[in-house]
Amino acid sequence: MLGNVWQWTADWFDEQYYSRREPHDPRGAATGKMRVLRGAAWDNVPSWLRASFRGRMVPEYRASTYGFRCGAN
Repeated sequence: MLGNVWQWTADWFDEQYYSRREPHDPRGAATGKMRVLRGAAWDNVPSWLRASFRGRMVPEYRASTYGFRCGAN
């Protein structure tokens, strides 16, 4: 699914988080102004098309290149 649309996550973005994170099972920043996006979209450069690449955007932003994944149980 990489390269389809950026995938919104529940994580808040914190530029410094990984330098001071918990050593096991980090939960991410508790607050913030921007949410983390993963995976990149169809109109991005190929080097961004990986699950570990993190983007960021304010939650109010809407575009055809942003979305989320619905899980089936």
